[in-house]
Amino acid sequence: MADAGGKDLNYLPNLLGIYDNLNDPVPGWNRRETILGVTITFMLLSWGCAIARLYVRFFVIRAPGWDDAFLLTYLASTTLGSIMCCILPDWGFGQHFLTLKPDILMGYLKRLWLANAAYTMSTALIKISLLFQYLRVFDKGVKRHICILTMVLIALWGTGYSILAWVPCVPVAAFWDFTITEKSCYGYGSTNVREFLGVYQSHVAVNMIFDIIVFTLPIPLYFKKNTPTKTKLGLILLGALGAFVIVLSAWRLASIVENKSTTYPTFDSTFYGPVGVLLGVMEVDLASICASVPVFWPLIRAHMGEIFVTKEIEITHEDRSNYFELRRGRSGERSITGGGNGDDSPEGSEICFRGVGGGGGIGAVTQIGRAKVKDPATHYQDEYVQQRVNPFAGGRGETGTPGSGMEKEGVVVTMPIEMQVPRNDSPRLGGGGGGKPKSLKTMFVTTPPMKDGNGYPGEDNRV
Repeated sequence: MADAGGKDLNYLPNLLGIYDNLNDPVPGWNRRETILGVTITFMLLSWGCAIARLYVRFFVIRAPGWDDAFLLTYLASTTLGSIMCCILPDWGFGQHFLTLKPDILMGYLKRLWLANAAYTMSTALIKISLLFQYLRVFDKGVKRHICILTMVLIALWGTGYSILAWVPCVPVAAFWDFTITEKSCYGYGSTNVREFLGVYQSHVAVNMIFDIIVFTLPIPLYFKKNTPTKTKLGLILLGALGAFVIVLSAWRLASIVENKSTTYPTFDSTFYGPVGVLLGVMEVDLASICASVPVFWPLIRAHMGEIFVTKEIEITHEDRSNYFELRRGRSGERSITGGGNGDDSPEGSEICFRGVGGGGGIGAVTQIGRAKVKDPATHYQDEYVQQRVNPFAGGRGETGTPGSGMEKEGVVVTMPIEMQVPRNDSPRLGGGGGGKPKSLKTMFVTTPPMKDGNGYPGEDNRV
């Protein structure tokens, strides 16, 4: 292939300056702040997620594996590549190739060699780490065999392209040193246009295919009936991030095809290269985030309540006593309070027998204590209460007068809380303004017999 001037257009150096692009607008990708901002941001996100994942694996669940080993190798590789990307703007990255001085051009090619080799390794290492992670879930069956087969293919693909990237020329220095005449270059260092285009485009295309395979392998697990909800949420997150990785990979492939690996309309790798390099940085770093988030996210979710207050509750404590303490109340009141610790004002229920007309005698049962009144529907279902209150169940509750022989030890005759005994002026008793009630039976409240030293031994505590 030759142009009108007889130049061999299949020879890469002959593509320099065949089109004047010096006045073309500078893309946003070529700006120094864009290169540094994208590279540093994604590198820090990748490192943060990877550290959280490794912490969980080594110190929380104490189950590190081969996937973590490959992640560590990936971190070393991608960090080298990211550092080189941050340095490249100082060596003409983003400017026009023809405007660079020879010493700047040699420095640029040397750092480009390191960045490209690190990226090529990183794309394979992070995929292998993900596949080893899948083997923790797919312990048997077809899915496991597919994971292993895919892992082998990616390992072979990554090894082959990594050799081409790390050793583009023999000697390696011939890639950036033009003074070396005795050399043999191939792949990424080839001066043959077809070979140069083929190695770049084939690597990016196969990389996208492997991305699709790796991120779609866990999808059938989502549709299994016995898959826990938490696992499904993790798969949704992994699938969403994986979709972004695939989009970035496809975008990078489209950009490389469009400018023919920085050779169209003219060979200008420093001017047409930043878009592909930054898309590659985002792709591999986002893939590492995909590999890390499912590992450490359950730990963060478990401690989310310690960071954000979602509910506030109040806990109260109420003591119950084994016997009742009879004490003198205020203004002629006599009250029965749960206690047993000698305190005149114990915590718990307090029932006051208030004398009619300010005096003694038969009164009404009212609750005036500090404890909250429970719902009677549930209060009398309490096992503790049922052992001490048996309201006429099965003929066991009885009433009587002293000495009649009808008293039973341990029998309790109760009146509902808040039930008021009518006074002598109550219309129900026919009262009119004074005197005693016309008809009011004497009622007794008995408590379980007390043991010596705990109450009133040998007596029925009657009120």
